[in-house]
Amino acid sequence: MAVTGPGIPDAALEFLRNCFDTAVIPADPRLPVSVSDHADLSIAFPEGAAVVREDHYRGAAKEAVDAVCRATGRKLLFEPRRAEDVYPGDTGLCARYCGRRLICRTASTSRVLLDEAAASGYEIIGVNQGYAACSVIALYDGSAVTSDRGIFAALSSRGVSCLLIRPGYISLPPHDRAFDGGLGGFPGGASGLCGRDLYTVGDFSLHPDGRRFFDFCSEHGTRVRPLCGGVPTDTGGIFFLKKATEA
Repeated sequence: MAVTGPGIPDAALEFLRNCFDTAVIPADPRLPVSVSDHADLSIAFPEGAAVVREDHYRGAAKEAVDAVCRATGRKLLFEPRRAEDVYPGDTGLCARYCGRRLICRTASTSRVLLDEAAASGYEIIGVNQGYAACSVIALYDGSAVTSDRGIFAALSSRGVSCLLIRPGYISLPPHDRAFDGGLGGFPGGASGLCGRDLYTVGDFSLHPDGRRFFDFCSEHGTRVRPLCGGVPTDTGGIFFLKKATEA
């Protein structure tokens, strides 16, 4: 099952719907406008569970979240804190699972999410970047790709094989900001991992480090499959979840 946000391009959403049962998590109006429709800031999926802010669930997301939980057999957990429209108050659910690790800014990450990760035996790697899910692409074998030097250093120091690509060159609609390469999106927000397949929103061959990116993914057992053309675009990423076993 694919789970994403409403900011994903129509062509990418159509691709997902043709291949997977697909759920779209409604935008959270309390998040900053440029990321209010990003799933990786609105919901998180620790092992066997789904974590969503209670006010967002009650307000707009109940139908979509309930459908995901029914389809995947996950328990529903509430994060009691409301989202804020300024950093880092918008990052409570923006953590990246990578292999048996959870990468996050622990000071601003949901305690519910941290407790679930610890209870399931995940190593928690603390980083300074609150947008950890946005910033990290997790590959099939637990290796990673990031454009954040701090995350790269933290993962490398823990023995995680990690590729550092140049920041920028990834669109962040509708408010692209000035950055190296002119675009300020993040690689994790432009992708989602399903088994050995990394689905990308846009074409990473258009990134200046595209060749290194494709080679690294291949070396780590991961196939890159673009959902649509154009420059890579940060729309809040895509979660791929296993369906519950039918009785």
